[in-house]
Amino acid sequence: DEDDEVFSDAETPHAALAAAALEAEASASSSSAAGPARPAVVQILVDDRERLRDAEPRGLLDRITTAVDGQRSGVVRRRLRFGDYAWMVGTEGLREEDCEVLGCVVERKRIADLVGRSALGDHVRQIERLESSGLAHPFLLLEGELRQADRCPVFDEFAADADGRAADSAIHGSDDIDELWARLIITGSPVGVITTRDMEGTSRILGQMTAWLDWSLRESTASATVRSGHTLRSFELAAIARAAEREELALHLQTLGAGAGAAQAVARRFCGLAEARRALA
Repeated sequence: DEDDEVFSDAETPHAALAAAALEAEASASSSSAAGPARPAVVQILVDDRERLRDAEPRGLLDRITTAVDGQRSGVVRRRLRFGDYAWMVGTEGLREEDCEVLGCVVERKRIADLVGRSALGDHVRQIERLESSGLAHPFLLLEGELRQADRCPVFDEFAADADGRAADSAIHGSDDIDELWARLIITGSPVGVITTRDMEGTSRILGQMTAWLDWSLRESTASATVRSGHTLRSFELAAIARAAEREELALHLQTLGAGAGAAQAVARRFCGLAEARRALA
């Protein structure tokens, strides 16, 4: 995992984002309508900032490619704004930006990285991005033995305390990971948790998820949650807009007197003022 980026798109007005998303959808529709129908191909997207090689000579990308070998699927490396792995489907030859994003995204965290960078709230922001994605199946994948967390150092903890940033987010051991897991369940977060023992287990589960998505798309009774209805470009714009709406809701609640923690909790639950109003209507 690399440091979080600051995206200038987040400052774009919501109306412009929505218009751009609709324009991207219209472009994709016209592209798909032209020419004879071709078989759709599911591809797994790997963030180009993802750490793909550690001490092992055979890297994660090679393992993922092997895991999907034999399937009618492929592996694509590109910059992702949400998660480390996502999936898209499109006919052969269709531009990546015009392919449809499928309803699943995965953020991979190795246990050592999760603990080491937890004091500054890296994992909290990444979970919030998953929640803001709008996809039906966002997952946090924890790679490694959970008890390993008891032996990992937490970096920048004192700097975080001194600046008042994410003081409660530090993870010192497996009990704190259990608490994080429980908090996701209790708060109704859409983010599920997957655990794998090592890089090999991670590549296998990603291959299995790819196969399941491909199978689901070919079944006439496939769940509607498998498809997002967004092209890759319009998905990113819509997700950025959702993240901005969540932040606006948190700020609005704080102006009404709510504490920062309570405001963030409500914003994570509803992802926007309009959604909160619908829930309370």
